[in-house]
Amino acid sequence: MASVKNVERDIRALEGFQVAIRTNGTNLRKLPDYDYGRAARAAFTVADWKRARFERNYPDVEVDVLRPDGRVATPKTVIARLRAEYEGN
Repeated sequence: MASVKNVERDIRALEGFQVAIRTNGTNLRKLPDYDYGRAARAAFTVADWKRARFERNYPDVEVDVLRPDGRVATPKTVIARLRAEYEGN
């Protein structure tokens, strides 16, 4: 089991982008680990990633995928583009 900060850190390390998990005031100290061996496909959109990877493992938790400048990425943003933005910073 992992804390919110640990899950955010693990997603950043594997997926190549930062997320902000929104707890809505709920104490989420024991989330399942972000347990994937490989990063999501580059062709995924943010909406695809949320549906296939995040919502499946954390059904009652909300997440924002962030651009390097801290803005929230739109659901149609392609993961490959988002990763490239992070690599450029």
